[in-house]
Amino acid sequence: MSKQGWLEAPEMNYSSMSTVYTILIVMAIVLLSTIYPAIKAGRSASPDVARKWKMPPPDGDRLSFQFPFTVSRIDFGGILVFISEHFANHSDSSLGSFAASNVKITHGDSPYTDGYQLFSELTLAPFDLGVAEEFYMYS
Repeated sequence: MSKQGWLEAPEMNYSSMSTVYTILIVMAIVLLSTIYPAIKAGRSASPDVARKWKMPPPDGDRLSFQFPFTVSRIDFGGILVFISEHFANHSDSSLGSFAASNVKITHGDSPYTDGYQLFSELTLAPFDLGVAEEFYMYS
């Protein structure tokens, strides 16, 4: 039809300023559309009005706390496996500021829960002082 003169193809000029302005507007809209959800998620995930989480003081020899975020029952197993692998990588006392031994994940063996539990014996640096502790993490 364009050969007969009825329709003419539009002239495509990608070097025009209108194309540059369009690209800049689209980029700005995309960036702004990510800022709003990030702000809303940050406000909903904050633990309290202070927007800071602090470790609670220990109760004798026991330090017990809840994480300031929610983890689903399905995802908690993955977190336990990740931390147990991290502890297993620190089984040699020449690495880092602690050494872990006897790392194991159990189910229902805790007096505190019938869910999954991670247990490890940790030795803290400097290792010649013999500072050791037992680590429990359970759901």
